[in-house]
Amino acid sequence: ILALHLVTAEGHFTTASPNQNPDLYWALRGGGAGTFGVVTSLIIRAHPKLPVVTSTFSISTSDSVSAETFWRGMRAYFDLFIPFTDAGTYSWWVLVNNNNNYVFSMSPFFAPNHTIESFNKLVKPWFDQLTELGIPFTPNTTQHEAYHPAWASTWGEDVMLNSAGGMNIAGNWLLPRRNWENQTKFEETFAVIKRHSESGRMLMGYHQAPRNRANVDNAVNNAWRETVCFLILAAVIDAEPLDFTPDMIGAAAKEFRDEILAPFRKVAPESAGGGAYLNEAHVDDPEWRKAFYGGHYELLSSIKQKWDPGHVFYATTAVGSEGWEVRDGYQGIQTQNGRLCRI
Repeated sequence: ILALHLVTAEGHFTTASPNQNPDLYWALRGGGAGTFGVVTSLIIRAHPKLPVVTSTFSISTSDSVSAETFWRGMRAYFDLFIPFTDAGTYSWWVLVNNNNNYVFSMSPFFAPNHTIESFNKLVKPWFDQLTELGIPFTPNTTQHEAYHPAWASTWGEDVMLNSAGGMNIAGNWLLPRRNWENQTKFEETFAVIKRHSESGRMLMGYHQAPRNRANVDNAVNNAWRETVCFLILAAVIDAEPLDFTPDMIGAAAKEFRDEILAPFRKVAPESAGGGAYLNEAHVDDPEWRKAFYGGHYELLSSIKQKWDPGHVFYATTAVGSEGWEVRDGYQGIQTQNGRLCRI
């Protein structure tokens, strides 16, 4: 983003760029939405098209593949997160445990600026181990001329995954590269992931590392610059939506914070490179300022106060929202269905 045009809280039309309102320019690139102004347009830098290789496949337990063997295959994948991310690739996968019957679906492995030959060379150590373990898999690997056709053929429409006919109280956690670089810490990290799945809970995730290769100064959460693994977690309310009660929702939210998220936060705390992706985070995270914004919150708060001292703009867990609350009675989790009041 080279510049942004926006309307401020005072109703003025202005520009944010490196040379004009640079504080606002910094905050608007990564500092959360809905709180600094109304952006009306952007000036962005275009880049040449890149070829992309995609690959989809799955592995599972079966009569010939035990849970122990399956987890050895999973471990072989997680072992390679650093070389996979260093090669500029990422993935989207789902891991399901249905009564100790495991299915891991890669949907897809996404490799920008790769050829099928370079992709096959990259994943060969993992695929060789799966073959040695006797785990069958059939990769569907395709070369695309550009990003959009690769995205359209694999991701397609954005689908909200759910389970058991219920609703998820969801959130996420970013696990840093340092957890892979230290063998003891990696053993702890993989054990947390494995225990989570063995408990019967679904796990979705990526290997990815959106590092700041261009050394751009912006407000993106520091945790994004360290991560090699992004995990999406959820507690399920096992009831039909019309039967939900605030107590059910509250119990699921507590389960999420105390039983599901806590082990990941412990193995990768904010002080050691962990954090959360604001857009898919747990809305009632008590440490949201640290988790969502990293070390940037204090500066973002001062920029908010400068450009919107009257707090015209509000969004849940956005910068400055700690001074407000939605009063809607007890709903089990924070909602937007009541009066917005100053605390």
